[in-house]
Amino acid sequence: MEVIDNPVPDTQNSSEVLFDDTPQFVDHSQVILHKEQQSNELIEEEIHTEIGKVHTEIEYVETEIEDVHTEIEDVHTEIEDVQTEIEEQSETVEHEEELEENSNNLSSKQSAESHEGKVRLPLSRIKTIMKTDPDVAMTSQETAVLIAKATELFVQELTKEVFSYTLQAKRKTVQRKDLELAIDRIDSLAFLEGTMEF
Repeated sequence: MEVIDNPVPDTQNSSEVLFDDTPQFVDHSQVILHKEQQSNELIEEEIHTEIGKVHTEIEYVETEIEDVHTEIEDVHTEIEDVQTEIEEQSETVEHEEELEENSNNLSSKQSAESHEGKVRLPLSRIKTIMKTDPDVAMTSQETAVLIAKATELFVQELTKEVFSYTLQAKRKTVQRKDLELAIDRIDSLAFLEGTMEF
């Protein structure tokens, strides 16, 4: 321990003057302890200040996260609205296409039915024959009517030509040789050559 003389107090700055001539003994360990205590208090204050700042930042980040969640929910709502709108438009388009297809089918059926009375060949048989071609997957009613009418006209013209050779031979019954003669002599029937060989 050290002995420190009490210096003379400043009488101008102090309202009372102490006259203590006793030497004061200072314990260094208490001074160090006191300084450490002050230092610890300062550090504690700084830590509390920093913790307060961190809490403030955490609250700010939490607010930002809530805002982002709100924005995400808004986007999800907009997406659902757009999907609903697309579905409604898709249903409308499908309905319009279905109506158009039904209208087309109805007009095709009406057209085919109006021509059906004018055709003599059975349309179901014509469709069956057409489907024997591997390139033909489906046939419409109109196509079957058209093929049936073309077939009728072809058979009618072929029959007239063949019958003319029957009459030249002075017969009443058409024979195979009459058909062969017509195929050989008429150029438009040349594509039938070899079809009679069965």
